[in-house]
Amino acid sequence: MCAALPDNERPDFDHFTMTELFAFASRHPGLSLAFAVISVAWLVWEVNLRRRGFRGLNNNEVSHWINRKDALVVDLSSNNDFLKGHIPGALNILATELAPANHASLKKDRPIVVYDRSGREAERACAALKKQGFADVGFLEGGLDGWVRESLPVVKGR
Repeated sequence: MCAALPDNERPDFDHFTMTELFAFASRHPGLSLAFAVISVAWLVWEVNLRRRGFRGLNNNEVSHWINRKDALVVDLSSNNDFLKGHIPGALNILATELAPANHASLKKDRPIVVYDRSGREAERACAALKKQGFADVGFLEGGLDGWVRESLPVVKGR
């Protein structure tokens, strides 16, 4: 059994010095290297996400975009799947038709949320919209399947 240390013998984790940090790193090179590699990989990942100009949105963020930013919601599903269920107010536009010339409702200065059933195709569609000059683009992470799992509103039909 482990006994609790008295207050006067507990290490003070609030005041690590650089010397103590370097001493720890020299005693545990494997842990230190793993931490450094993971930190750099995470940083590179974040920089790449920011550079692509769009991001995945969770269900709460999509609701915020719809309600506060007046985002246009685009469902990339086939017409049959769209009729089976979609987010209220969503437009049914196939990914191959995502261009302002094809749809007057696509405005480059209006935020756009793109989704499909699983969320896979939506990310590619966002990249295409960014290349076309759309400023504020995001995709629903988890797609409509994730939206439905959270019991969020879905409309059937047109």
